[in-house]
Amino acid sequence: MKQLLISGFLVALMATAAHADDHGQQGAGQAATDLETAMDLLVLENARLDVLLEKEQLSEEELALIEQMSINLANALALIHEEVGEMATLMEEVQSSAADGDGQRVRESGRTYLDTIQPLVKEPVAPRFHLEDNGEEAARQE
Repeated sequence: MKQLLISGFLVALMATAAHADDHGQQGAGQAATDLETAMDLLVLENARLDVLLEKEQLSEEELALIEQMSINLANALALIHEEVGEMATLMEEVQSSAADGDGQRVRESGRTYLDTIQPLVKEPVAPRFHLEDNGEEAARQE
């Protein structure tokens, strides 16, 4: 059953590679324009790579496909790296604003940070309870 699934997936992979070749997309790879797209591309190409790596031997076509996939992964990782750098800068702004006692700037930078990091987390960033109710709510949740 697993061999059948792998074979079917490989046929789809080859069709994707042929489509890319037909449209001259072989060189630059698939570009990610935002963090969400980069994460989606990362998940997709990692899954495709995992399937190909299960094979005992790789054909020339599969090696070419892996080369293209690695370009796509590098593009996605470069964008993710850039975005994470911006997140670190935002977190530094939150920290310095908090140290300076600038609540408005903490809120602005903190909200921007939470919005920016959202594609990296599995669930929306949402508080479980309000800070002022911390003790009471925590006790009720247990």
